[in-house]
Amino acid sequence: MDVPQLVTGMKELLERALGHGVELQTKFPSTLPPALVDANQLELALLNAALNARDAMPAGGTLTISAAKITQTVNGADSILAAGDYVRIAIADNGGRHG
Repeated sequence: MDVPQLVTGMKELLERALGHGVELQTKFPSTLPPALVDANQLELALLNAALNARDAMPAGGTLTISAAKITQTVNGADSILAAGDYVRIAIADNGGRHG
């Protein structure tokens, strides 16, 4: 799955869900590899996270969805991931602080 393409495809839905007071930003590197993910589950997770962020920012703010390629080098006791390459998706809001 092309994560930036999935997010772009649901951008209108996310913006309507966020309302006028929350700005949606995306940050994806041009070299992001495809991710092995269920598209419907990822869409639902992104929508739920966006709604939670909206509720946490009653005065408005900015929600940023980003992704990056990461490499897990070892599968240690503190990691549930096997060694390999992954796409990490991050969702952050500024907690209603503009700027």
